[in-house]
Amino acid sequence: MVGGALGLFLGWLRGELFVLDQTVAGYHWDSWLNNAWFVAHGHFERMDGFRKPLFGFLVGSLGESMGYADASIILSSVAVVVMIMAGGLLARVLGGPAAGGLAAFAVGASPLVQNAAHWATGYPLLAAGTALALALAAAYAVHGLRWTALAAGLATILALSVEDRGLLVLPMVLGLLALGLLRKARHWPLVLGLVVAVAAVPPAIDHSLGHRAPNALSLAEKRSIQQAVVHRWLSIERDQNLVAACTHIQADQTLQASFYTTRCAREVLRYNSRTIGPGTTLFPAAWVLICAVLWWVGGPLRGRREALAMGALAGVTWLLFAAATPMPHRYILQFAVPLAVVVPVATTRLAGMLQSGWAGWMLKLVVCLVLSGAAWLLDPYERDSITQRTRGDWSSAEWARDAQIVRDTIPDGEQYLDCSGHAVNSALLPEHLYLRRPVMNPSADLCLQWVTDRNLSGSRPRWLSVSPSQTLRAPQTREKVRIDELVAKTDGWSYVSSKLNFQLWVYQRPE
Repeated sequence: MVGGALGLFLGWLRGELFVLDQTVAGYHWDSWLNNAWFVAHGHFERMDGFRKPLFGFLVGSLGESMGYADASIILSSVAVVVMIMAGGLLARVLGGPAAGGLAAFAVGASPLVQNAAHWATGYPLLAAGTALALALAAAYAVHGLRWTALAAGLATILALSVEDRGLLVLPMVLGLLALGLLRKARHWPLVLGLVVAVAAVPPAIDHSLGHRAPNALSLAEKRSIQQAVVHRWLSIERDQNLVAACTHIQADQTLQASFYTTRCAREVLRYNSRTIGPGTTLFPAAWVLICAVLWWVGGPLRGRREALAMGALAGVTWLLFAAATPMPHRYILQFAVPLAVVVPVATTRLAGMLQSGWAGWMLKLVVCLVLSGAAWLLDPYERDSITQRTRGDWSSAEWARDAQIVRDTIPDGEQYLDCSGHAVNSALLPEHLYLRRPVMNPSADLCLQWVTDRNLSGSRPRWLSVSPSQTLRAPQTREKVRIDELVAKTDGWSYVSSKLNFQLWVYQRPE
């Protein structure tokens, strides 16, 4: 209880849980919000063929009345709360109350989890579904309660419906449910029904929301795109040993079974296990690695089998995924809760071997208090650094400021185009649409037409934002054009305001 409360408090204090300030982040968040508008309005032909549509449907359903940015903050904040609570539940089931408290605190104290509260992407929901499915499946394996199995199935469906990487939770959940059947064999019809539902419901959700041919990419097409992404990461990571080991790997060799036998895969696994994975948690990397070994030592009889099964299933899943690709923030978030419970569960189960009864309970409590305090004071990942305090890996604090300038300046209902490259049109959804539809990263010809075409918006004013010194390549002449200079010398445009790298202009057609 106390650990969960502290975790939630840190999530609010440092991650601004449920602070609806329209400040969003996350990898390609502008694309996610634009896709949400297309899903909400049934423009399936314009939807992103790669991304699943459930997150977009939820954001669009809320966002039409409150704004897409704030709607995504609500969904991601709920996801972070679920992650904190699920982390506490998972550790409590496997290691006892003290482990649960430490794990909930550790999840809430993770800078990555805190930052995810304002991601306008589907990855926080994916991580929440994964964490909740694992916690409830573990609870079923230990206690054999029907409702925990049913809830684990629903959480698994959520993870699979939000993102394709929800597949990673399947081996762990199915393994724990099967373990629970050893305790409650008469529940096999329920578990079988859940397996069928997990296989059938996510595709049905995709289909009902328009994610189907010809609007959706096939699995082969998605795989090809992801192979190109992985290949690029193998060449640009900061770890020079990894880059050197992967120099001769071609794109079509990635995400293949044969890739796991290469030196490149071993270097990727080392990099993710020593650097990326532990950095997701509150604890130093050495603690996580040592406790991953101590996990197998044992502990009290209650929950031992389930803890060992969970360790084996999670370990295999980690090996398969962590050796396949270097993990950016958005991927590792799905593992934030499983990684956060390693230290609490391993140490409390070890303490339980040393003492029993009230003495053992007090020993576990003291161990958890010492570990949480020491980890917070050590601050191994510099939680206040610029890197940790930026929300995700595709954002700029100035972009939110620029969007607020537009909200405060442009009257409702008037048309606006952002040619500054700051994703302001996406941040403003569903307001200020460009010709009644969202636009992202306008092309040069679109921006040039917006500046020079006198009749584009009739007699109504139209607005434009630009970034000083930004150049666009004219589509016909291929010459570079400075958009700020062009708008300044075009009749009808008036300068409105400027902040650092952002200018706002308005056009009134000359009589």
